[in-house]
Amino acid sequence: LVLFLHGAGERGNDNRKQLKHGGQMWLNPVNRKKYPAFILLPQCPAENYWGYEMRPNSLEPFGMPDNPELTTTIRTLKSLLDTFLDMPQVDKLRVYIMGLSMGGMATYDMVIRYPEIFAAAVPICGTVNPVRIGKELREIKFRIFHGDTDSVVTPEGSREAYKALKAIDASVEYIEFVGCDHNSWNPAFNYPDFMYLKSATKLFSVLLASKRPLITELADKLRLKYPLLPTISPCPTMRLEAIRSIIPISCRRYPKSV
Repeated sequence: LVLFLHGAGERGNDNRKQLKHGGQMWLNPVNRKKYPAFILLPQCPAENYWGYEMRPNSLEPFGMPDNPELTTTIRTLKSLLDTFLDMPQVDKLRVYIMGLSMGGMATYDMVIRYPEIFAAAVPICGTVNPVRIGKELREIKFRIFHGDTDSVVTPEGSREAYKALKAIDASVEYIEFVGCDHNSWNPAFNYPDFMYLKSATKLFSVLLASKRPLITELADKLRLKYPLLPTISPCPTMRLEAIRSIIPISCRRYPKSV
């Protein structure tokens, strides 16, 4: 299951605007047939701001709230997510979250509040106060995107999040697009290896083949003690074909080895 969180410009109650950025990627019939997945695209009410009661006064990372209260919107979002997680068809080890701008901020907020749920996260042009990033995020795979000339949400938020995640030894990759302003979701969606981490693990937009490792490791330990327990097998690797950008975009890539 992929939870996709839109930006501030797509808020409302029409249940349509949230498809503006990235919607066609999920709705493409070829992709839907080749790479089946549950894609959850909720819409934030116009007067709300996902993980914050209102737009923070400062979007600089250390100016962001360091202990924000749980908002009604996030509480409702979690309830919606739980409804899908109760479905037997959903693989609980392969739940992923991605979001852009306001949704990128909410991506951080959700994984910080509910780290036990998510296997991977992709914040695009988001920000977070890095003091909120703790060792409980170590088991989540991250790929972060941002434009280096973003005039709305400055890239310092992504840079500081990357450094904080590296400090806890999380699996994280940061890709920064040179000369790109706020709409870094466009080159992100078109990034040549958008579907892959530089490892043996393939992800669906850095996602669909990742799974929660600790649960599998625990099952393996239990199986040594109780050999009749069934084996937990990962689902088949799935990939999403990226739409190639006509205009090449240069970028700075901050690999996991940095």
